[in-house]
Amino acid sequence: MRIFILMLMFGLAAWASPTPAQATARVIQCEDCTVPQMRSRALSQGQGAGLSGTYYVFSLKKQLMLGFWVQYEPDVRRWSASSTEVQDGVVDMFAHMLNAYELKPNVFVGQQVFRGNIGDIGGTHDPVGISIRGPNDGAYGRFMDNLQSCMAVTACVRGISPALAQLNLAENKAKSFTWSLFRIIGGGFSWQSTPPTVTLRLCNQNNDCAIVKYKNGEWVFVETRAEGGTGMKYPKNPEYAEYDFANSGEAGIIERGLTEAGAAVIGNWNLRSVLACTSTGVTTRCEYLVVPQ
Repeated sequence: MRIFILMLMFGLAAWASPTPAQATARVIQCEDCTVPQMRSRALSQGQGAGLSGTYYVFSLKKQLMLGFWVQYEPDVRRWSASSTEVQDGVVDMFAHMLNAYELKPNVFVGQQVFRGNIGDIGGTHDPVGISIRGPNDGAYGRFMDNLQSCMAVTACVRGISPALAQLNLAENKAKSFTWSLFRIIGGGFSWQSTPPTVTLRLCNQNNDCAIVKYKNGEWVFVETRAEGGTGMKYPKNPEYAEYDFANSGEAGIIERGLTEAGAAVIGNWNLRSVLACTSTGVTTRCEYLVVPQ
């Protein structure tokens, strides 16, 4: 009976004065906030989530980040937010964010696209070949290895884009706190709009571009497109692709990319033809087929 009474007393105390779980630090964007409003924002985030912990509130426009310790006070049954220092690593992260923001305005709003020469990552790579021969080919592996190696070296990333280099440095600092600049859920950041996404177009002299995206903490090859990365999509091994060109100029762009990458292109374009491409292993064969009227 005594044990039951103690358990009951403990349960009633917990109900009357909840002890919130300890939070990992959160980072909150509030571009037009005053200092009191930053405190209020941190307080409302902690109280709303029922999580005590450190909350950093920042404004890129004002070049300001403040830290607050948010906690529930059971004695008075209320939440409070008191000022706290911003950790050195978080200061470094925010400094890189500010640098990226200065170099590329709106860099933290929605989709961000950067373009570089494919040779900037080191080695010699054919963006079309990477796509049509697929991940089982050594060229694909070399490309991905060089890409990952480049993104680990600030000087290499800076050669592609100074803003991307600063963004990459900020993300690396964020990851040391188990955050990410590019995710809201579980990412540590609370953006005022959708979280930023990063797409990188790595192009050759023919203006064909391998497109990679930063997803879940790593760079992933997505596809290869002509005309600076905005044109027609090349076949991605082992998929089947079919092209209906409007004129010989359109056809010539894709034909050149395919043949220079080692694909066999059979026949010639005319108004009633489509180009059908099939990949077998690491070999791609494309043939013009006449469409019946």
